[in-house]
Amino acid sequence: VWACEVGMEDHANDRLRLYPNPATDLVRIALNAGEEAGTVSVLDMQGRAVLQQAFRGAQAEMDVSGLSSGAYVVQLRTDRTVLSAPLQVVR
Repeated sequence: VWACEVGMEDHANDRLRLYPNPATDLVRIALNAGEEAGTVSVLDMQGRAVLQQAFRGAQAEMDVSGLSSGAYVVQLRTDRTVLSAPLQVVR
């Protein structure tokens, strides 16, 4: 079990989906239609960005093969909103 303080962020897993989860090498990031382009980050449990890339469109892939096993948070920031979802990386 993990907890993540999101403050005023929108923690809406129905809008931001990750699969497979748990992930080993690649994680696919899918957004519902109507979402904007932005920046997607993988944060460790201390809130540090360990991966970051630009995001455009409804889907993207992120290589998590360099991350250690553990719990992370995937965060998508746009001009209008912040979405986050939990991610588990396993080796």
